[in-house]
Amino acid sequence: MLVANYNATPHSGIGNRTPLAYAKFLYQHSPQTLRRADPAVVDALLSIRKRCIVRGGSQTGRAPFVEFYYGRYTNEVLHNRHDLVGSEIWVVCHKEDDCRVALASTLDGMSLGVLRAAPPWNISPHSLSVRAAIRQACSRGQFTIPAGGDAIEVFMRYVESHAHHRLPVHPAYLEARRILCAAADPSLGAAMLDAAKARAQQAASGASGDDSTSGRGTRSPVRHGAAAQPKPAAPGATLPPRRMAESR
Repeated sequence: MLVANYNATPHSGIGNRTPLAYAKFLYQHSPQTLRRADPAVVDALLSIRKRCIVRGGSQTGRAPFVEFYYGRYTNEVLHNRHDLVGSEIWVVCHKEDDCRVALASTLDGMSLGVLRAAPPWNISPHSLSVRAAIRQACSRGQFTIPAGGDAIEVFMRYVESHAHHRLPVHPAYLEARRILCAAADPSLGAAMLDAAKARAQQAASGASGDDSTSGRGTRSPVRHGAAAQPKPAAPGATLPPRRMAESR
């Protein structure tokens, strides 16, 4: 907090600018090309790594897996490594806001690929802190997660159902909301728009087909602002007789 306030406070030594603004000025006017850090490398620096024991195997009749922060992880590579059962491997949570996946490697550095979490942690993205909060709530008996369900969805429904209580909103709920909003696919809107356009084109083509079959497809378009011309009477058509108004 002290460093953040210092960087946002103007100083006379740099022309009454904030350190952040001055750093931006130097970056924009620097003749050299500054290097940018790889986001994957930055995530790896902030990742959580743990040594986990490989369990399962042919003796237990289960594919090899590891338990990492209340979740079970495995993949196709680990399924075939029965020689690792009983030994330890490295499991790295390389994505802070998506613990559905984790990197695995042997102790000597041989990669085992990307492990995927088993239900109920395999549907919605979440962080380890959110998972820990959900496990604590389940251990206290506040709610239960059904088999094959989504733990994040169950937790959010539980918190939203108790919104009228005087207790403050659970911090894990706010973090889960933030992660879900950040993980939303940015192309979802374009996909929905494309689907709507496709449905509109199908409806238009269907309407044009109906008009052509009913004889209305040859109707010429009407220009905007043009007065509607009266249709000429068909030959042989007689008008109804006039009726005289009666005065009483």
